[in-house]
Amino acid sequence: MVVGEVEGSLTVTIEGDSNSAPNGTPVMTSTVPALAVTSKTGAYYAFYAQSKFDLTGKKTYWLRLKSPTISTYANHLVWLANGADAVTDGKAVYETAVGGVFADWTGGSSDRTNKTDLLFKLGCD
Repeated sequence: MVVGEVEGSLTVTIEGDSNSAPNGTPVMTSTVPALAVTSKTGAYYAFYAQSKFDLTGKKTYWLRLKSPTISTYANHLVWLANGADAVTDGKAVYETAVGGVFADWTGGSSDRTNKTDLLFKLGCD
């Protein structure tokens, strides 16, 4: 979901894990023009892999959404969430600064035990 305006292209990557955060090395990359992301109420958007990729079993991966727009109160993306904790060992983080500094995302709560899952669908052809 978009609040305000988002400029440039949105990028989704699947990345490996480093110290319980994305490692910055994509195994899959996909982009979509920000102009195509228009929903103000929430919707799923399709990001397609630009080439074939493989994932290794029993390894942690991160689904990462990046936008060139600096997030402000007036202009930002919202990733829809569900408090059901369907992914019991899942974790959401956000990048606090360029350069890979991450903090736990609490789902809008200061309670660090919040178990909110970010929503996404994954499909294969």
